[in-house]
Amino acid sequence: MGDRLKFVVDKKNEGKKLVNFIKVELDFSTRLTRKLTKNGCIYINNKTGYSSDILKEGDRIEIDLSTEET
Repeated sequence: MGDRLKFVVDKKNEGKKLVNFIKVELDFSTRLTRKLTKNGCIYINNKTGYSSDILKEGDRIEIDLSTEET
């Protein structure tokens, strides 16, 4: 695919876990969310993001969908 999604966390999403933000706000399935985090395709402020990371207002989230095919 070669796609990258980029988001900036707003006040309403502050305090949410990364996994919940992706599933609810982006409407990604649990399976896809798990695969992306396991494969290291999600970044918060240019560092690898983990499912349990708590988001802060202003955090930059980047999701690399180019490796998602497998």
